[in-house]
Amino acid sequence: FRAHMETRMVDVLVLTRLRADGPLGPNIKTWILDCEAWAKLPPGERTGGATGDTPTCGVSARPGYFAAGGTPLSTLANSLSDDLGRRIVDETGLSGDFEFTLKWAPSDDPRYADQPSIYTAVQEQLGLRLDARKMNADVLVIDEIRAPTSN
Repeated sequence: FRAHMETRMVDVLVLTRLRADGPLGPNIKTWILDCEAWAKLPPGERTGGATGDTPTCGVSARPGYFAAGGTPLSTLANSLSDDLGRRIVDETGLSGDFEFTLKWAPSDDPRYADQPSIYTAVQEQLGLRLDARKMNADVLVIDEIRAPTSN
């Protein structure tokens, strides 16, 4: 196996704020709980945390659903990147951890007719936006692959 890194122009989705100075959407809020300290507490003493079905200090994901508590937006970007098959770059300028829930139609299946597309869901629920762009990115270029030889 022989490979090298190279910078190339690639198609990406860029995660940005819908309104640069406006509020975020109804399904996202900043996180103030110290997850490391919370995890060390005995289960009976763990108070505060996420609301509704959002996990406290963790992630819950399935097709068309992503919920997280105590998680940076880079985790959302990485998960959506896997779902959409495209690299997602976080340019929201938002740092720290968040609690958020995102629900969308994972496919064109009629069972999901009442759910929005991922692009609409990100806007309406999180107050963010996914924009298609081309940008320079590091990519792994495989130069050669050989079958292993017997010893």
